[in-house]
Amino acid sequence: MATTPIAVVVATRNRGAKLVPLLDSILANDVAEFELVIVDQSTLDDTADAVQPFLADPRIRYLR
Repeated sequence: MATTPIAVVVATRNRGAKLVPLLDSILANDVAEFELVIVDQSTLDDTADAVQPFLADPRIRYLR
């Protein structure tokens, strides 16, 4: 059975604290192969700081 490629795109702005539970939830899914793109349009650094611990995962791309 072939798997369907999955990409999740999260657009955010100044919601660092709310982003962590979302990322935890996406990473806890049963599908191992996917790409997660976070597009950050924040004016503050709180979102970048919140995302930083997740960037070791090669499935995650962060664009500010």
